[in-house]
Amino acid sequence: MKNLNFSKRLSLIASGIALALGMASAQASPVFAIDPSALGLGGPVGPIPVDSMYGAASQLLHTIGNTHEAAGYLSYSTFVLNGSNLGANITGLNFNYGIYLTFTLKDVVTTGTINQANSINTLTELSFNMYADPGNANTFHQATLANESSIDGTADDIPLAFGDLVQGTSSFNSLLGAALNANTTFNLTPQGKLFFVDPVPFYDLMFNAFNNTTQAPVFGPNGLVAINAAGVSDFNRVPEPGSLALLALALLGVHAVNRRRQA
Repeated sequence: MKNLNFSKRLSLIASGIALALGMASAQASPVFAIDPSALGLGGPVGPIPVDSMYGAASQLLHTIGNTHEAAGYLSYSTFVLNGSNLGANITGLNFNYGIYLTFTLKDVVTTGTINQANSINTLTELSFNMYADPGNANTFHQATLANESSIDGTADDIPLAFGDLVQGTSSFNSLLGAALNANTTFNLTPQGKLFFVDPVPFYDLMFNAFNNTTQAPVFGPNGLVAINAAGVSDFNRVPEPGSLALLALALLGVHAVNRRRQA
């Protein structure tokens, strides 16, 4: 009975540690700093503290069986700090320069019926490239059932970052409003390191959450779905592997001691 209680305690300890790690990852997004002037984009001189980026996304979903494939863009409209939008006079965004990313994604339905109310899809692929638009000169064309989303004027744009899927979901709620939550890696280019200046090294995870009104998705009879949505991106770090490895070794050691006691 003592050994059983010990094992239960060990299980509770492990569960508590997992809960603590989950709670830590759910904390408010951390602050980072940008410096547009360092990249030659003009506007205010950094470092400028911010904690998230708000914008609008557009994509045309292609339904293939129980999966979707899509390509689209996400254009950022403002930086935010502590819940307050920072205007162009503070960051220069959407006046001196623009920030956007292009992406491709794939998902598969895992709950319900694809493109129907209360359906949930698991992302299987998501890749993006982020750019700065000097002079904020690009023109963005939203997706329709007849046309993919597109961007004009990108010839002089500056690559800032790129990344790939860690995990994510997309869904249609009970009223057919669309939503997407996705975590990706975040890797800066040499030019990106001039723009995203703090912390050093910069955060290596990007978190994205986007949704729209229930009348915004447009469904076509051939499985196409045009989605234009608003949302937010922010950043954090991958948990340090060293501390997790030490924790695992410690629990393995306790488990080994317990097995010897049982023997």
